Amino acid sequence: MRTDPIEHNLYELYRMVAQMGHYPMTESLLFRSFSQPAVIWPDMSFVAEDVNELSPGAFGELAQLIREGEWSRTLILGQRWLSKEVQADLRANGFLPVAQWTNMIFPLEDGGGFEGRPPEAGGLIEVRGVKVREVKDRAGLSDWLRVVEKVLFNNKALVGDIFFKGMESNIFRLLSVYYEGKMAATALIFMGEVPGAYMVATDPAYRRKGLARAIMDHARMMVFAAGYRELVLHSTKEGLEFYRSLGFKAQDKMTLYYSRNK
Repeated sequence: MRTDPIEHNLYELYRMVAQMGHYPMTESLLFRSFSQPAVIWPDMSFVAEDVNELSPGAFGELAQLIREGEWSRTLILGQRWLSKEVQADLRANGFLPVAQWTNMIFPLEDGGGFEGRPPEAGGLIEVRGVKVREVKDRAGLSDWLRVVEKVLFNNKALVGDIFFKGMESNIFRLLSVYYEGKMAATALIFMGEVPGAYMVATDPAYRRKGLARAIMDHARMMVFAAGYRELVLHSTKEGLEFYRSLGFKAQDKMTLYYSRNK
């Protein structure tokens, strides 16, 4: 069964984090789960990429795994799975839809048509009059996490070690914008088979100043300079207009479910 590029990118990201050590995924024949004590992100259960069909009752199996083991209660499903039969199976086993993302892709053709020049690794680049820099040390990571935790995770603490190891191995490129001396905007670019943008966040005090647009322009220049020809991301409903204004195209959807079973 076809996998959307951003869906494949997300699952590849989970695999890479698991390979960093101390954060293994749990596996069954049909499902994978990334869930560790005190780890807020990543935390997700999903269908294994090599699975082409889900038989009736598959989500009963997953519900049991969640009840009995260290499996994430949050389930993510690509739109291709959501037949009437699957949705009935989800409801019957206590999985409730809580959010939906739109998968989006930006083709990096001829440099993408955005302003600026390709950034050098770790360099400070000015895009649209905004200075974008890459996080390279633990002090910068601490500031970066503060914004991400505040904006995206309701001030819940993330495990900084995951991000630092990703930086060290160069699979995560953490971008930031400082405004009036404070870090104000962030993005994480996962350098997978296809690069994916995650953790795009702007502190509410600094919104509508072009910071997110500058950081995404920088991200596109960076991955184009690295030889890639597309960039993917998933967007909330609130972010759709912004990403479309940058030239991203909607591809598919992913739905988040939460297991209410104890």
